Amino acid sequence: MSSPNSTFVQMFANERSTTAALLISVLVRIINKTDRFGSNAVALFNFNTHCMDHVPDQLLKQISTITLLNYDSSPLIKDTFERPNFFLHIHGYKVAANVTTNGIITQQVKMLNLYRLFGTTERVVVVFDQTVPEPNPLHKVAALYHRHGVINVIYIVVFRAQLQVFKLDRQYKAFIEVPITASLQTLFPDRLSNLSGQPYMVATYENPPKSYADSSRRIVGADIELIAIIAHHQSTFAFFNYSTKPGPIFVPWDDRTFDFATYRIIYKGAVQYPFSSLLFPDRHSSCIVVPRRYHRVLQEQVIWPFALDLWALSGGLAAFYVWYLLVLAPHLRQHRRDMYDLVNTPLHMFRIVLLFLLTEYYTAMLTSSLGLSQLPFYPTTIQEFLITPTPLLVLRRDLISTLQKNKDIARKMIFYENIEQYQHGQYALIQLCDMFIYTIGSITKYLGKEMSYRHYHLIDEPFTTSITMVPFGILNPRLKRFQMYVNLLNEAGIWNYLMKKWNLKASGTQVVYEPDNVDALFLSLEHFVPVFIASGYAYLITIFVFLLERIVYSIKLARSKKLFKRNKKIVKLRIGKV
Repeated sequence: MSSPNSTFVQMFANERSTTAALLISVLVRIINKTDRFGSNAVALFNFNTHCMDHVPDQLLKQISTITLLNYDSSPLIKDTFERPNFFLHIHGYKVAANVTTNGIITQQVKMLNLYRLFGTTERVVVVFDQTVPEPNPLHKVAALYHRHGVINVIYIVVFRAQLQVFKLDRQYKAFIEVPITASLQTLFPDRLSNLSGQPYMVATYENPPKSYADSSRRIVGADIELIAIIAHHQSTFAFFNYSTKPGPIFVPWDDRTFDFATYRIIYKGAVQYPFSSLLFPDRHSSCIVVPRRYHRVLQEQVIWPFALDLWALSGGLAAFYVWYLLVLAPHLRQHRRDMYDLVNTPLHMFRIVLLFLLTEYYTAMLTSSLGLSQLPFYPTTIQEFLITPTPLLVLRRDLISTLQKNKDIARKMIFYENIEQYQHGQYALIQLCDMFIYTIGSITKYLGKEMSYRHYHLIDEPFTTSITMVPFGILNPRLKRFQMYVNLLNEAGIWNYLMKKWNLKASGTQVVYEPDNVDALFLSLEHFVPVFIASGYAYLITIFVFLLERIVYSIKLARSKKLFKRNKKIVKLRIGKV
């Protein structure tokens, strides 16, 4: 007869084997259903130090197409080992009488650092091998996962003959038990598609047109509207913490006060930042701005509203008409009366039409030109700038090496400490291409005399472009999804639309037409092609009508002569009879 102790051990062993088989079946189903995204690697952690050491072998027996990397929590693993891309993580923790919660947390911290599970949406299965009801580390372990941005986690608790599966609710505050047969979508829902009740916390600053406070102190701008569009798509909203200048962010590195900031930081690959990088569509581009100079052309516009070829045509027609009135018309009137009647009326009509059109064009052109009584007299391209005597005042030392690569630009460089007194219109400056209209005032004020962007012209040919990044919390799992939305909106043209929209609103100006050369102010011969066509049609119609009248007149005249002769014969006959 067996002893009570042996019976208890046998029952315990049977329970363990049953739950172990059930655990393997659950893990196998999850592995088979999970999208692998081109990877076959599953990360196992801490399955060699307790009675779940059979899990790796059992998984490999049932799924031969996967690669298991099983790391233990006891040895110290070098930080330099290569981590493959995992499509699933399975972590195991032993809960026993001789194991403290702090010990489990220590193992968990090792695992997080080992696999770099910070701010990730990778799926994680946490298995608790629990032999005693207390301690229950579930809440503390889940809180640490959430603290480090690991959000796609389910917790499997194995206790004697029971196997329970838990997950956190959408607010990450309470546990929900789910059946072990639940679908993968139920176990790992898309938590980033619906962030209801979880707003974005964003730090922003005065940086028009991307972010600024308007007259009513509302925070607006291209960045603000883009973030609002994305937040609305995720069923949430954004809180903006506004300041006039950028403040410290992510100090310390695991600070969760803000999700991200709209600050622009020039990306440098060799530098390790205490945050992740969110890439917005804009770039840090530098352009040359030149003082606007004008050449007054009022007299030329009044005297020469037409180009030379059009004046030659008008003069030739006027000379021909004078010759016609003085010489040809009297000759035709005396010797060829029929020819005179044929050409005189159409010529008068052509003269009236042409004079009317030329006068109207002249008046319209002169009216528009009076508002542009001075022409731009400054370079509009870098090549034009290089042949001007205007020097380039360089205020940023970090651009010197870039500018010196172009010998022509290097010869025009001059530094602020080398000038005696700054005068407007004397030097060209370097500005950020997309921020020029907002920053030129402060730069010229620093130089001595504040000027607006209307006093300078931007040569829209960037000579240097750097990638800028937006700091995003390194522990924040929303980064990849947010970056995806930014890229999609940029590809759809939304970002360019927002920049144009807020550029106009922030600057408070409208686009004004400004001619680039003097030819734009004068009419030339090709502008009158429609006039000649219309006049030609009118002239042909006039000749046709005149010829038609002559034909009708000739027919009537012939009939009247014939009738007259007939009547004359009748009269003669009557006289003869008498």
